[in-house]
Amino acid sequence: MKPISQYLITLILSFLFVSGIQAQKQTPPAGGTPQDFKLPEKDSKKLKNGLSVMLVQYGAIPKVDVNVIVKTGNIHEGADEVWLADLTADLMGEGTTSMDFKTIAKKVAAMGGEVNIATGPNQTTISGSVLSEFAPDLIKILADILINPSLPASEIERLKNDLKRQLTVQKGVPQSQALEKFRSIIYKEHPYGRVFPTQEMLDAYTLEKVKGFYDKNFGAKRTVVYAVGKFDEGKVSSAIEEAFGEWKDGPEVDYPVATPVKTNEVAMVDRSNHLQYP
Repeated sequence: MKPISQYLITLILSFLFVSGIQAQKQTPPAGGTPQDFKLPEKDSKKLKNGLSVMLVQYGAIPKVDVNVIVKTGNIHEGADEVWLADLTADLMGEGTTSMDFKTIAKKVAAMGGEVNIATGPNQTTISGSVLSEFAPDLIKILADILINPSLPASEIERLKNDLKRQLTVQKGVPQSQALEKFRSIIYKEHPYGRVFPTQEMLDAYTLEKVKGFYDKNFGAKRTVVYAVGKFDEGKVSSAIEEAFGEWKDGPEVDYPVATPVKTNEVAMVDRSNHLQYP
């Protein structure tokens, strides 16, 4: 067995050796000057029916995002139609006259992507992201969802019940109640001032009301198709023309003007049916 002193000497020599190597390391060179960020060029055009198209080449990954945005949403609901736009979008998500949403989801998944439908105060968006080679196929599917929704009567009660559950949850959150009160004071009778429907409103929504909202507010003039990523512009442009070119013109873009009320009013929200914290 080696004496303990030899272990100490070996340890000290090892430390000195490593320290010497570290001392010989050079200071790394200064980083290069960052390049200016430049927005990619965009190619925009408008079809004969009024539909707008925006194509943007961006990135190096062979993938493309396609967003079909219709400039309608909760802002076009009547006083007794709150969340009717949401129910319309939910029913559109059930599929088209030629295929249900499960079939659509499988087709898009095979392209390396997915499809989403969302409604907001000012717009309804149908979007998807796939590998670049499938961009024309995705565009045709998104157009089919928008132009040929099946709006199945068999699903309306289920979707209304989903909205009722969402309403119950959101109405139980203090911040949501405060937002509802705030918006009703600031925007009064404007659609921005109506945040939540009543249960009675949701019960009253029928398939005819959904179809009426769709027919009144959807059309090419209110629609913009965005394609962003790496893709063949010729094929994508032709696919958009083919898929959307014969769609109805529909209404012009028309957002009711919102004039916020300037007030120093203090509002109290009574949450007597909910837990209170001391």
